[in-house]
Amino acid sequence: MKKKLTYLILFGGVILSLQACFRTVPSELSNYGLEKPFISLENREKAVGLSQKFPDDPFYGNETEVLVEFYREGDEPKKSRSKRSSDKNKKDEKELDPQLKTELKAKVTYYHSILSIDDFSHFYDNVYYNDMMKVSPIYACYNAFQDDPKWLKKYAFSSSYEVDGLFYTDARVKSWNSKIPARATELHYTYTVTYENINYLTNLFFLDNMPTGKKNIVFKVPDWMEINVLERNLENFSVTKNTKRLRNSKILEFRDYLNMEDDDDEEEETGGRRKRKKRVKYTYMQYEAANLPAYPSERMSPGPTHNQPHLLLAIKKFTNGDGKEVNVLSSLSDLYGWYHSLVKTVENDTTAVKEKALSLVEGITDDKERVKKLFYWVQDNVRYIAYEDGVAGFKPEACQSVFENRYGDCKGMANLLAQMLKSLGYDARLTWIGTRRIAYDYSTPSLAVDNHMICTLILDGKRYFLDPTEDFIEFGDYAHRIQGRQVLIENGDTFILDSIPNLSFERNKNEKIEKFTLDGHDLVGSVHDTYTGESKTRLLRYYNGLKSDRRATALERFLNDENINLKVSGIKHSTFSERAENIEFDYQLRVKNQVLTENKDWLIKLDWEGDYARMEIDSNRIADVDLGSKVYQTTIRTLILPSSASLFYVPQKVDIKNDDFRVLMEYSLKGTTLTYTKTIIFYNGTIPVENREKWNEAHEAMTKFYTDYVVLNRR
Repeated sequence: MKKKLTYLILFGGVILSLQACFRTVPSELSNYGLEKPFISLENREKAVGLSQKFPDDPFYGNETEVLVEFYREGDEPKKSRSKRSSDKNKKDEKELDPQLKTELKAKVTYYHSILSIDDFSHFYDNVYYNDMMKVSPIYACYNAFQDDPKWLKKYAFSSSYEVDGLFYTDARVKSWNSKIPARATELHYTYTVTYENINYLTNLFFLDNMPTGKKNIVFKVPDWMEINVLERNLENFSVTKNTKRLRNSKILEFRDYLNMEDDDDEEEETGGRRKRKKRVKYTYMQYEAANLPAYPSERMSPGPTHNQPHLLLAIKKFTNGDGKEVNVLSSLSDLYGWYHSLVKTVENDTTAVKEKALSLVEGITDDKERVKKLFYWVQDNVRYIAYEDGVAGFKPEACQSVFENRYGDCKGMANLLAQMLKSLGYDARLTWIGTRRIAYDYSTPSLAVDNHMICTLILDGKRYFLDPTEDFIEFGDYAHRIQGRQVLIENGDTFILDSIPNLSFERNKNEKIEKFTLDGHDLVGSVHDTYTGESKTRLLRYYNGLKSDRRATALERFLNDENINLKVSGIKHSTFSERAENIEFDYQLRVKNQVLTENKDWLIKLDWEGDYARMEIDSNRIADVDLGSKVYQTTIRTLILPSSASLFYVPQKVDIKNDDFRVLMEYSLKGTTLTYTKTIIFYNGTIPVENREKWNEAHEAMTKFYTDYVVLNRR
């Protein structure tokens, strides 16, 4: 009986499994008009295998196709004759300022084939755009397109970015999602992004937010335009390039289904007759990638252009419909010319701005002190609200608007500061810059080079770069994110190309001088801390962002690093209101649970911070490690040995140095004073991914040192 019951259970399980593999369409999907089994046995087996290979990913990209096409003003592609193509989302779009349009335009069409490799999954996608772009309806279906092309226009929710409900930007996102019925479900979807301003088509990335079996990026380039496609970071990925004409394209299949015309021969009305235009010849550039990993979510990563495989587009020039050759971004002069044309249309009214500037500098005669007063006022009184990188445009807000609202993005704040300085007779200029987040420089004229704007002051023949978004930074100092970066300074119809100084790691020195004695099983002593450079400005922001009644408690927690074994008392510190002065602390410290006794020995740990003990770099990491700034930490910690003890053992010295970092940890004994010295330096603020093994070797030595003890013999 027991055996029969077991067989019945097994048989029932087999039947249920077969039903799962060959189930018909669920009732809620009946409107898709599918008659075949919804999930094939082939897809079920594939999904099971992929789920084992990618256990953390609910989806797998079977295939992605991206088609990039170009057209001129007046040569817009013919609209679909299908009712499906009517766009109900036009209410989300607003008419683009004619000055911001370009004669050359582009459309980029995306097709995705997705396989669900997990049950109960929810698929979503976001399409980011701005006023220079339009996003088509998103069409999707569950079953394989070629078998049953029942494409449906999906509802997509469009919204703008808001920050605390205060700021409405021109950066937008179109979002949509789909509930996936079961594992092994196929989802196919497509949409088109149209670029009304060709300058905003800058780069295309290969990695998506899921592992992908195949991705094909195709450029269809007409013979009347010139473009360079620059390959970046492709060497560690399986990407091949060819010039084959587009075949077996899912995008073209989709267009056929919607009756969208895509002829190379075009016709136009001329006096009641149709005249055939000259046939356009096309060149194809195809990049075929295989077995791509998911876009990595890696902490402490620089911007994606540093390590992610992608294509940077350099669109140089084209011949318009009248036969005239038009430069797009063939040189840096073209890029600056477009920037400058936007700046010239800003309608600045400096009446209130000048009045405020005069009141701020009243009684101050020294030029630098007057400039500081204005610079610091904008830092302290205008709230910085950031746009997304590169999507919110390059036209600054009028100075009076930022002044009245007391908030703005980098462009608005830079413009306000420039106008305040100019109203007092100073030579101040708007300046474009790409932060360290971007891997490019101005050798490639592209909007992808820039993501920030600052103000340049020319005073006594010297240039000072003022970034009012960097609150609490002093005049003449520069944040790590812009150090060493090229800047494009306005100079009328021409420009000045310069670079921000690249400051030494020594600027960021954080030094601790500590003296301890033994009190039973506790270490007790005094500490003197000094913070400079980047570590100082971060601390100023932290402190001044606190409510006054919480500052004492917050400082104590900052100094003991929220370690319950550290008891801080008697805190004295320098001012937190002066940007130009270092921040210094003096306090008493009692350290518990760092001293053990074993027989007649004392076992003591003189390092309780364990700096970077958890920063081991994964061997599969793609991106560099970005620490956010150069680092220079040094600790000199002394212990006066009891008269009843002698030194028996200290951990082995660690001394590792290369071009990226320096780690020094050692003990020395002089008389009865045991000194522990720790110095950690990151010269450039990064660990390149190719040097991860060097760091991991250092990390292993540091970890061993941290877990070891100083041993004292008691007499």
